[in-house]
Amino acid sequence: AVFALALLFSRNALAAGLVLTPRGVRPFSRAGAFVAGADDPGALGYNPAGLAMGGESILLDLAMVSYRTSYTRSVADPDSGERSTLPEVTGEGFLIPLPTLAVVHGFGVLPGLRFGLGLLADSSTLQNWPETLSDGSPSPQRYAVIDYRGSMISKISSGAAYAIGEHLGIGATFQLLVGTFASKMAVSNCDGVVCTQHENPDYDAIVAMQAGGIVVPGAQVGIIVRPWTWLRLGAAWESGYAIEKKADLAIRLPSAPIYAQAEVDPDSATADVRMKMPMQWRAGIEASPSQDLRGEISFVYEPWSIHDSIVVEPNDVTLRDVEVLGDYRMETIKLDQRF
Repeated sequence: AVFALALLFSRNALAAGLVLTPRGVRPFSRAGAFVAGADDPGALGYNPAGLAMGGESILLDLAMVSYRTSYTRSVADPDSGERSTLPEVTGEGFLIPLPTLAVVHGFGVLPGLRFGLGLLADSSTLQNWPETLSDGSPSPQRYAVIDYRGSMISKISSGAAYAIGEHLGIGATFQLLVGTFASKMAVSNCDGVVCTQHENPDYDAIVAMQAGGIVVPGAQVGIIVRPWTWLRLGAAWESGYAIEKKADLAIRLPSAPIYAQAEVDPDSATADVRMKMPMQWRAGIEASPSQDLRGEISFVYEPWSIHDSIVVEPNDVTLRDVEVLGDYRMETIKLDQRF
């Protein structure tokens, strides 16, 4: 009754991260509460100490998450200040199977010692949005993002864990954040002098970016204590990841007449992309009052405010032979995330 009453007074949750759901089918079924109860190869993603708390095994699971988001933008008239609402647009998530492939084995080295290796994929909150509306007009969200097609981030994790009897397990993993990051967005070149119409689509340049071969190292450590056969306590920490990678740029110049003879120099434009991913703290308590019943309460802290923006810094990219304006260099592009 107390729990039901508490739900009546719930409030909006003002928080967001880059990860949409817990990784792996079994942890997902436990709502991500897989810190103290980790005892299969999925422990590579939650608490490496759990590698030593179960047997030797191979794990393959596939999760597919379908989701969409609607967005309505409100804008203010630059002269009168009156606000108006633009048409609603819908973003679609990546509808692809996300695998967990992992193996745990002891190799007969030492009783209680287990080694683990796995490929772990996350379901991200990245979505693809329309570039134009059904009537051909530009999409309202285009200055933030058009799409992330071509992006895929996963982790390769390897580590070891050691169990002292049935009461204590400790473990550590070395991890590599690997994959590609791609995005496309519109950049307004309306300068307020030659172009006087606010957000005139004729002065929009479409910038597509792709950073491949991302490889960023990280680490994770964990512990599981089992004071009684029916109770397990767990805690784990995972490092954050700072991504800095050179990306290829493809630029579609604005359709305005002053860009008719303009060109991008150099032809093979590049940029440096920078973003940060947070560390993670996990803690959990699992109780198993009977052989057929296990329940866990866990706490996870991920300071996503560190992912405030994605910075794209062009490497000496110049737009040449623009009428009236002449030559000018592309400035740093900042994709605000505000997580």
